[in-house]
Amino acid sequence: MANNRGKEVVDDEEYHSQPAPKASKWIFQKWRRQPKETSENASSSTPILNVEPVHRKLDDDFWGTLLGYRCNGQLWPMHIEGWVTRMMHFRDARLRTNGPSGLRWTILPPEFRDILILKESKFAAIYDNGTHELYPPWWEVDYIYIPLCIRNVGDWYLVRINLQTMELVQYWPNKGYIKDYRSLIHFPTMDVLPIKFDWLLDEIQYWRKYDGVFIDKRDRHLKVHNVNDDYAPKDGGDLGGDTSVLACMLMQHVVQNKNLNVDDDFKNKCMKYRRYMADQYYNWRFIPRG
Repeated sequence: MANNRGKEVVDDEEYHSQPAPKASKWIFQKWRRQPKETSENASSSTPILNVEPVHRKLDDDFWGTLLGYRCNGQLWPMHIEGWVTRMMHFRDARLRTNGPSGLRWTILPPEFRDILILKESKFAAIYDNGTHELYPPWWEVDYIYIPLCIRNVGDWYLVRINLQTMELVQYWPNKGYIKDYRSLIHFPTMDVLPIKFDWLLDEIQYWRKYDGVFIDKRDRHLKVHNVNDDYAPKDGGDLGGDTSVLACMLMQHVVQNKNLNVDDDFKNKCMKYRRYMADQYYNWRFIPRG
């Protein structure tokens, strides 16, 4: 199989992939045909993600959930983390090929929220001070994207922080959130995040290294007041497990300034995107961790 790392292997608008009547039939047949690789004999230019012995039950549940056949199709944090990793490798490949133009963004894994809120800010600094090879330092980006989960209901949404204006926008997948879930979203995440975020900027000495538009010290605080529901179904319908798929779609479309139509048979589009994600995980050797 050709190495597709860092490349868009399918048409983003169609998400072409093979149909899968069962969660395991397609992916396991492909996996059995694939020669086994180890870190010793794999090319250094083709790193393997999370290659560890995997229990068949975990493997089956992982792919079954991804393809929408199990757990109501609600993706796990592991799925979301894998998509973040895929997007950041895509960014790195584009950066090496075309330079930094259009790549002043970073996407952080879901665990970033927990590390930042529940621990000291210094433990979250690895994602934003340039010491982690996958994540650029924040003074080299304008936008930060973070996928977040509403744990009580299992829904996912995406937030974007504009470092030029210090504004946080929440991309909600359901127009009913403002009435039903607002308190769950704001406590503790949106109530605590601005304070912790300010501390983190001080921890990495962001304002000393920042060379963007001048921001008065009085305005150097994260503001959480914008909600964007442009990507929620216009009929107000519940996406169910597809809220997690929508969050992954937004990671790809919003950072690349691509349009995303959520009203044209969106459930079917989500299924195509699930298969597209499965293809990408397979091509990138993303294996669930046991």
